[in-house]
This record gives sequence, C-alpha cells and structure tokens, in this order.
Amino acid sequence: MTTIPKDETKTYKACRRAMVTLYVLAAAAAAFCIPGAAGLLTSERLTPGTVIAAAMFGAVVTAAAVTAFVLPGYFRTCRVTVGSREIVSVRGAVVEKTVFMPMKAVRSVTVIRPRSGRLTGMNFLILNTLGARLTLPFLSGEDCDSICGFVNSAIMQRSEAKMQDCSSFPAKSEDVTQGEK
Repeated sequence: MTTIPKDETKTYKACRRAMVTLYVLAAAAAAFCIPGAAGLLTSERLTPGTVIAAAMFGAVVTAAAVTAFVLPGYFRTCRVTVGSREIVSVRGAVVEKTVFMPMKAVRSVTVIRPRSGRLTGMNFLILNTLGARLTLPFLSGEDCDSICGFVNSAIMQRSEAKMQDCSSFPAKSEDVTQGEK
C-alpha cells in the first residue's frame, strides 16, 4: 500500500478534447438548422414551415453565442485540485463556483467513462460521501485514473487505520468479564 504524503496536491484541468467535441456538436446543430433559416429568408408569406425555420434560426444564434462565449470561459476556469486533506473543484463560465470536500468524507469513487471517452474527453468522476456527491466533469482518462487511484489509496489508508485502532481494544474474554464481577 502506498502512503500519501501530508502536503501533496495536484491540479487537473478540463480536457480540451471535450471542448472540441462540444464545438463539433454545436457546428453539426448549426449545419442542420441553417437550411431552415435560409428558407425563412426566402419565404414571402408566413407558414408553419417559416415559423419552424425562425425557431431553428433562433436556436442556431443561441448555440453560436453559447459556444463562442461561454464554453471557453468554462473550460478556462474548470479545474480540480486533489490533496491529501481535501478536494477542491472550481467551475463556472460567468460565475465561478468552488466546492471543497474533505478527503476524510469521501466514501467511494465512481468513474464514468463512455466508450468514446478516450476520443471525446467526456469522462466524469463522481466522489460519494455520506449526504453529498461531487461530480468532476470533462477529465481525460489518465486524469480519471490518477484521481481515482489517489482517492482509493486514501480510503484504504483510512480503513486500515480504523482496523488497527479497533484491534487495540481487548477482546471480550473470560479474563475481562471475571474482573467485572
């Protein structure tokens, strides 16, 4: 079993492949919606098709704005710092949200890695505690493995320390019970 040094910390950033994947998905949605928007511009009267085309055009403009302005800010600020005492998750595009979770509180780790996760960077890590859950999104596969190994070794060290503490108590035997009479 490896031991974790007291002051060891490591910072992980969001995988850039995930941002590229979201850009590709937004471009695909735009490519699907642009013909509808072109139909809106060439139409002379209002029909159900032109209303749908207007909605598609609005969706394209919204997706382009979100993709162009919000995503880079989100991926720039998204980071996870894992240390021997706590895990700090920082996320947000417009408003930065920081979540602190003590390492002592973590009970289990779940890795969500889709089959395309290696190519897309859409890997997630879920840290479970009693009463809380921390999701760490958009991590590379290597970062998921590294964090998972680090947290699992901390959990194992904690459980081994508990087992040693429990073994130091005397077992209930006849010698102990005879002294109580």
